Amino acid sequence: MKKYLIVNGSPRGDGSMTMKLVREFLAGAAQIQEADVKVLELRKLKIGGCLGCYACWRKTPGVCVQRDDMTAALEAYSDADVVIWATPVYHYGMTSLMKKFLERTLPLLYPYQVKVNGLYTHPRRRPVPEGRKNLVFATCGFPDQDNFRVLQQHFQKLFQSSLSYCFFVAEGELLHQSDPRTEPVLEHIRQAGSEWQQTGTIREELMQGLRQHMVPVESFVRVANMTWNVPGETPPTPEQVRGERSYDPLEPAARASTLEAVPAASVGEGKARPFMLHMASAFNPARAEAIEARLEFVFTDLGETYQLHIAQGRCSLQQGAREKPTTRISTGFETWKGISEGRIGGQKALFDGLYRVEGDFSLLMRIGELFTSAA
Repeated sequence: MKKYLIVNGSPRGDGSMTMKLVREFLAGAAQIQEADVKVLELRKLKIGGCLGCYACWRKTPGVCVQRDDMTAALEAYSDADVVIWATPVYHYGMTSLMKKFLERTLPLLYPYQVKVNGLYTHPRRRPVPEGRKNLVFATCGFPDQDNFRVLQQHFQKLFQSSLSYCFFVAEGELLHQSDPRTEPVLEHIRQAGSEWQQTGTIREELMQGLRQHMVPVESFVRVANMTWNVPGETPPTPEQVRGERSYDPLEPAARASTLEAVPAASVGEGKARPFMLHMASAFNPARAEAIEARLEFVFTDLGETYQLHIAQGRCSLQQGAREKPTTRISTGFETWKGISEGRIGGQKALFDGLYRVEGDFSLLMRIGELFTSAA
């Protein structure tokens, strides 16, 4: 039976979204073969930072002078056939908990410098199980995959050919929710675990599936920005955003470029806007099929109008009556919010005249499936 060691570097512990991915992967692997799984939840361990004293090389070869939980952790680490590294992305890299753990593995190496494949490194003092593999799981709060680039390069440098796969999922905070938008990602992870346990390889289409957006980027960013709109906070102005500079990963050398961003000035426009942004982010493309429609909400008590444009499996939010809608719903804001939250029965509210529908009535009947957590 293979020995798996999970090194969990999340400050959130077992409740982290990264660990949710790991559990799904192991569930898929367990369908093929059972494994002996041990978890090092680093936030619960007493592990000091490396002192840089080199006592483990000069005075007590292979033994750290610090007496803490790292001694037992090194034993488990040295014995594992498969090491799973689980960390959210913090400042474009691994968490400080995981970095500290890795630095404390220095006693496992010789101080001598040797040349391997044209590059210098430290050879292992203690052998590891033959054929050991390393897997990396990470989530990040941004919507793009480039935020995993530095983390991947770091692990590639550390483990080289023993690094089998990196499972990176952007828009990671969405994994808190259990709905049809996140299930395809989790299913890809489960299948990847099954395939890897059975063959040692994973089909590229499964890995590609992990890189797909769970919700459209614009909707994700707008809703994410709204969560930070707390009392006393002032969002950056468009002028401030234009003043930001960023590394362009498409160039061979760092090249300054102006960041494109959702204008901060748009955050908070209209009382109903946060609610409508949430509704747009709950769009379920799997249910949209070949739908092309424009769903308009007229909140009569607020004097605000919004349109949800559905086309090519995507949904975008627009404020104002831009074009003729397919279906128009005229209602009070609190009435529709109550229907969406299940506090008010939609059919009864219609019969009671609490809202009015014009145009394609069949689109109204499909709102519950098209917007899975908003109606």
